[in-house]
Amino acid sequence: MGMKVLVTGAAGRLGRYCVADLIAGGFEVVAIDRRKNDSDNPAVNLVDLLDTAAVADIMKGIEAVVHLGNHPGALAYSKDRICQENVTMNMNVFLAALNHGAKKIIFASSIQVIASETFEFTPASPPPYVAYLPLDSDSPPQPRNAYALSKWIGETMLRDYFVPAGLDAVALRFPTLVDPTRLERVWRHNLDILVQKRASHARISQGFGALMYEDAARLMTRLLSAPTPGYRVYLPAVCVPPIKEISEIIDTYYHGVPLRRPPAQMGSLIDISRIEKEIGWRPLHLMEQPPRDAAHA
Repeated sequence: MGMKVLVTGAAGRLGRYCVADLIAGGFEVVAIDRRKNDSDNPAVNLVDLLDTAAVADIMKGIEAVVHLGNHPGALAYSKDRICQENVTMNMNVFLAALNHGAKKIIFASSIQVIASETFEFTPASPPPYVAYLPLDSDSPPQPRNAYALSKWIGETMLRDYFVPAGLDAVALRFPTLVDPTRLERVWRHNLDILVQKRASHARISQGFGALMYEDAARLMTRLLSAPTPGYRVYLPAVCVPPIKEISEIIDTYYHGVPLRRPPAQMGSLIDISRIEKEIGWRPLHLMEQPPRDAAHA
């Protein structure tokens, strides 16, 4: 049996993909969530991440943690509850991992840390808050809702508190995650924005990014095998091609945004070359082609 890995949030959609991929890769998985689902394999242990003692107890013997379990998005609950409870869950998991000798944390952060989906305390129609293009793993934090703030605090806790204490940690700023049935919806939404010139601050600020659940799960499995000492942040997003030239998209939606290379040399609004170079991961689903009739919609 391989490394013993704890997966939090294992009953969620990403959790289920992750658990299945880890088991297929030979890892021993302990799956936990505050609820169950109908396809748990292995069976999900019911653990509330807000319960410090319960988290510490389940962590005994764990060698690495894939931490997916947080409130999922800016609109799930009130601002204070989302931020306070996510931060508490993260502290409980990270501290228990450190205290019980786990060596690595993989933390499911969010692209909203650098490009928030909803803009609290800002004008109703703000411009896209993008530091530069293409977006990449070095894009600076600018959280603008309570959910994004909680994720950024989680990243900061790992970088400045837990990694110096002895943990290795990777924060993954996941974009919109999709399965094959939802991919076409994302395609059509992007197409509608560009053809009809409709505003969609989330899609524009996040570089029209998405990622298949299967690829996200493969990435986390790969990270458990790859040497990644210290602290790292990755943006594992793929630009869902919006049937327009990159230069035209930039001229329309990103006027004045600094460019790290000429549009003709980009090919995408999102650069994942650092992940490819450092751990050898590349999405299997690059989303290079639209649904059969999307280009003619």
